Amino acid sequence: MNFSIIGTGNMAWFLTEQLSKAGLHCSGIWGRDASAANQLAKEFACTAYNSVQEIEDQEQHFCFLAIKDTAIPTLAKELQFEKTILIHTAGASSIHLLDAAAKHRGVFWSIYSIVKNVTLASTKLPIAIEGSSKETEALILQVAQKISTKAFAAQEYQRMNLHLGAVFANNFSNHLMAVAAEICAQADVSFEYLKPIVAQTFERLQTESAKQLQTGPAIRDDKMTMQKHLDLLKSNPDWALLYEYLSASIRKMYTPKAE
Repeated sequence: MNFSIIGTGNMAWFLTEQLSKAGLHCSGIWGRDASAANQLAKEFACTAYNSVQEIEDQEQHFCFLAIKDTAIPTLAKELQFEKTILIHTAGASSIHLLDAAAKHRGVFWSIYSIVKNVTLASTKLPIAIEGSSKETEALILQVAQKISTKAFAAQEYQRMNLHLGAVFANNFSNHLMAVAAEICAQADVSFEYLKPIVAQTFERLQTESAKQLQTGPAIRDDKMTMQKHLDLLKSNPDWALLYEYLSASIRKMYTPKAE
């Protein structure tokens, strides 16, 4: 098996490194940033293509579109594969974006925030895959399983919902940490004091469900404490709205439903 990469960002580096380690041969790299493509190709001793048309169309070949979601439709128009399996790596983009570009198509989405040059236990990295046919899906899964023991097939609806869940669990929670850090800074107290309780929250999630772990004034319906918090947020109305909406969501989740 061999593969080629379109893209030069974090995902391109991750895939090239992990797949090469797994024994697949990298045929070449192409990117709109020629300098970055040359650097990546040099790092892994493969060809830096001058154009996407140079990518060979052959059996047992996987071409990964490791690019921004919004760039997939445009770049797909430049490709035409009959044998090569064309794969995009976007969690929230349909496999059908590749319909006109290749006979064999797929999705390879790693459920992780990939950052270049950061070591991670890739063998435990969840990878959701999808194929345009059972045969294609089996081949993509075979490749995914070479770098992870947690690779699995997921239909588009499942993947889209996983992506939505990841936005809530990762992106939104990270933003809330940023807000918490700003609140601490405004009060001239270090956010470092909150890191142990944050770490505890995510450690406990390894063995317990988030719903079971919920604590705080909202679940207790502690109106006095919540009003004190809202008073502190008067100068930051956006954060006050976040506080109110999230508190209301918590109360609703834990309020017994009338039969």
